[in-house]
Amino acid sequence: MEERRKCKRYGIPYPIESVEKSAKGSLDLMDVSKGGVAFTSAEEVRKDEKINICVYLKNKMFRLKAGVVHAKAKKDNKYKIGVKFYDPPEDFIRILEKEIDEIIQLHRENNLYKHKSLSFEKVSAEYLGISSRED
Repeated sequence: MEERRKCKRYGIPYPIESVEKSAKGSLDLMDVSKGGVAFTSAEEVRKDEKINICVYLKNKMFRLKAGVVHAKAKKDNKYKIGVKFYDPPEDFIRILEKEIDEIIQLHRENNLYKHKSLSFEKVSAEYLGISSRED
């Protein structure tokens, strides 16, 4: 099967939330790239629906317009949703890329040089100053 994504995705647990009436509130981010995000939601969102989400990077929040690329029901009464961003601001892309590079470097340092066995998500959460799903 051919990979359709244009941007590499990373399992960084950035806090995100929807500002839509149909799915208002906090979402569980699965992965992020400069092109979009995947998350789970208790609310159903339809494919091709346009939504607004807030992504909280380390020190700045961005409100982004996105379109639903896929939406699939899961066994736990939640929905796995993938969205692509519509014209994300350049400073969002720049800051996200910088933070991803810093997290990759920290992950490498912890696992190679400090001989710790930390997951990418755990290192990401520590970088962001939030608790990891692994805690």
